Amino acid sequence: MKMMVASLFNVAAVAGGIVGGTALRPQGAPAEEMPSIKNEEEKKQKAEEPAKEGEKEAIPEARADFYHLKFSRPFVVPVADGWRTQSLIVITLNVEMHNDVSMDIPNLQEKLRDKMMTGLVTFSHEGGFTGPMTDPALYEKIRLVTRDSIEKLYPEKVGDVLILEMLRRDV
Repeated sequence: MKMMVASLFNVAAVAGGIVGGTALRPQGAPAEEMPSIKNEEEKKQKAEEPAKEGEKEAIPEARADFYHLKFSRPFVVPVADGWRTQSLIVITLNVEMHNDVSMDIPNLQEKLRDKMMTGLVTFSHEGGFTGPMTDPALYEKIRLVTRDSIEKLYPEKVGDVLILEMLRRDV
């Protein structure tokens, strides 16, 4: 009888959380994320106009075929010493991908997360996160590891890996 009451309580708590979450969810996107029609028209006009002499383009031609793939959640990488986890590294990353790869974004993100997470855990296991977190060389190593991991799936389709946020939480 106690198990039945506890199970019903858990189901009610989950249902209440779902109802509360949907009720409190903000309606629509924030103003910064919603593109305005006027801004889009201005961008089209600028793209159609030939560039004036001495005026630089905003987007270099080498990056015009790339887009930023934003991951919905950060990567959490454990740092272990033997069998015990010493700390957790939380990294928020974006990846520049070639436009040819944008066929199936949800499956693409899952594949990329898997490869990137494998590369980051291997890097952690080899002692990559033992030094100071503010070392610029560490950032370059993380970019290299994640880029190499992605290039196993999509060779020559990866641009740059952008590290937006990185923090360490000791356990």
